[in-house]
Amino acid sequence: MLDDILCKRAEEACLNAWPAIKEVFYDDWLIRFAAGQTRRTNSVNVIGPGRFAVDTKIGHCEQLYRAYGQRAYFRILPMRDGNLDSRLAERGYRKEGETLTLFMDFARETPAEPGCVVELHEELPTREWRQAHTRLSGRTQAEGFVLNDVLNLLAIPSAFAAVRDETGAIASVAFGAIHAGMVCLQWVVTAEAARVFAGHDPGPFRLGGAGGRIGCLPSGCCGEFPRHPSLFRDRVRPGALSLSLSGGMNSEVLSVQQSYDADRYAAAHGVPTLTLMENAGAGAAREIARRWLPRKTVVLCGPGNNGGDGFVIARHLKAMGWSVRLALLGDVAALKGDAAAMAQKWDGPVETIAPDVLGDAALVVDALFGAGLSRPLSGAAKAVVKRLNAAATEVVAIDVPSGLHGDLGKALGDCCIDADLTITFFRKKPAHVLMPGRMLCGYVAVIGIGIPDTALSSIRPNIFENTPSLWGKAFPWPDPMGHKYGRGHAVAVSGPAHATGAARLAARGALRVGAGLVSVASPQDAVIVNAAALTAIMVKPFDGAAGLASLLEDKRLNAVVIGPGCSVGQATRDMVAAVLGSGAAAVLDADALTSFSQRPATLFGQLREPAVLTPHEGEFARIFPGVLAQSSTRIEAAGVAAAMAHCTVLLKGPDSVIAGADGRAAVCTNAPPWLATAGAGDVLAGMITGLLAQGMQSFEATAAAAWLHGEAARIFGPGLIAEDLPEQLPAVLASLKGVLQN
Repeated sequence: MLDDILCKRAEEACLNAWPAIKEVFYDDWLIRFAAGQTRRTNSVNVIGPGRFAVDTKIGHCEQLYRAYGQRAYFRILPMRDGNLDSRLAERGYRKEGETLTLFMDFARETPAEPGCVVELHEELPTREWRQAHTRLSGRTQAEGFVLNDVLNLLAIPSAFAAVRDETGAIASVAFGAIHAGMVCLQWVVTAEAARVFAGHDPGPFRLGGAGGRIGCLPSGCCGEFPRHPSLFRDRVRPGALSLSLSGGMNSEVLSVQQSYDADRYAAAHGVPTLTLMENAGAGAAREIARRWLPRKTVVLCGPGNNGGDGFVIARHLKAMGWSVRLALLGDVAALKGDAAAMAQKWDGPVETIAPDVLGDAALVVDALFGAGLSRPLSGAAKAVVKRLNAAATEVVAIDVPSGLHGDLGKALGDCCIDADLTITFFRKKPAHVLMPGRMLCGYVAVIGIGIPDTALSSIRPNIFENTPSLWGKAFPWPDPMGHKYGRGHAVAVSGPAHATGAARLAARGALRVGAGLVSVASPQDAVIVNAAALTAIMVKPFDGAAGLASLLEDKRLNAVVIGPGCSVGQATRDMVAAVLGSGAAAVLDADALTSFSQRPATLFGQLREPAVLTPHEGEFARIFPGVLAQSSTRIEAAGVAAAMAHCTVLLKGPDSVIAGADGRAAVCTNAPPWLATAGAGDVLAGMITGLLAQGMQSFEATAAAAWLHGEAARIFGPGLIAEDLPEQLPAVLASLKGVLQN
């Protein structure tokens, strides 16, 4: 098996990789392994939005190690016309032995456009890297390993395909994974090596979407397996982390009542509710089968429509050859409507819900209660949920985990299912995006059940998950015929000499996000400090509020961030008034907010669009006293604040909420915990300012900046400090551009 260090790092990487793996490999990509007749292969073709060739020669990782030390890179290069060699020849590069001359230069210069360059990088201490490389390279001859890059093993092979010979035995296995939204692949050949790597024979193989047969492998077939068993001995849960850049999705979030309205709309437009239930259960069963091999499964059904979905799921899983038991809370005779109709179609026994009903199940489907639950779990339902949460059994929740309020995103009482996967229908609900509900849901899969998208025109949702589909069309990419003066001039107002770093962080964020020019407006006593630390960012001296107002009379300075490091008091209040009176787009953060804690009405009287307030919960409580405590959710609180302030409000936190004065709200779901570091908020404020300078509207600019901020942190990973965030933005922006164009 893999050595301890690789297993440990693979498990860590899984937490970041798993949601992206599912989005890409399950929803968007067809993986075809087009070489495999020999013990060693030179390329793997991946057919998806673009066509890629992956060179698998081990010499590459050796060369990259020599060139880049402990950080090694693996690139997937484009296949357009001809093969990899011809692509390199077109660029004037040549192949020498087992390595590509100037391989990294070629990869770096290749534009990051759809179907072009995808990058995976991981860090490993030099000594450990050498040991792992030696150990695994030594296995190549003995066990048939062919590695694209040793470091690919760190990104957990959670999606993989196999090729079988005429007898049905595994001939070779190929693993694919996504880390930080980026693709890595590796190939294992020979049945013996495949079994060593995978831990066991995965059993009957499901054909993939390519029709199964591969031309150059007449005896093989292709498809996907959802798990690498040796790395899931413990209950490694992905939680609900970042979305894949490649994973397309709808951003609307519907309340429980709006979801009922969508069902009624479908029924009124020719889709019976019984059909919706059948589609929901059948779709959920397919979703489960895509992620797990057949195993002993218990479906827990409640007395309502969620239980009806459970009956359908059990029936379809059983038809797929799964070992399924079904337990019901209550009596079958007491079921009504569609749930009763679906219960009649179940041809197996119906057990009674009790803690011991779980038995030796390897998977439990929670179809007890859906999003409409309005009271805490009790009795047998509570007992079985507590037993389930204490076990290592994997759990799939239907709609929402039982015990979770669909609108509030909080457990009702002290008991709620802790799911690995939640399958919901048509659109997400607030419980899927708000904390702590998002973590209780695990990964959330949204499936269609026949509700037409035109239902949204009737429902008119105003809550969204913050994804590029919400603001991508408005993102200000550079104009090929443009120049820096057309991309705005952002200003970060600095504090005194001893507190200048926050403004410089904000300015760096504005510059990296695309503002054409960025300046730090510096008090006279801080000019030398700021000037010594800045290069591309200019320094503009000013003296007090009057001096700042005079500086901002230059209307080319069209967006200003004030607050980071400015200190709390009258001087800052006066400078805020100067900024808001200038007509420039304004971002108020940190001290610019706290300075008004005793007189928030004064601030509200000066605010106007475009303006953005970016408080964390403490600052929010100071300028909007009582609002958070009196609101049922952070979405409601942010909305009330935006209405009071007549501008966009970003309520920061693990589920940051952007609320607009027009009633819209967006919830961020991609912010990793390592964003909780000094200065990260200053960078975010600067990024918002940079997008405002480029002409984005305040709501869209704030949502886009918050999403980019989260992606930058996710890509960097643990150990993040604020200075790292702007430096990740080029890679995030390149990937975003490719996804939006695709």
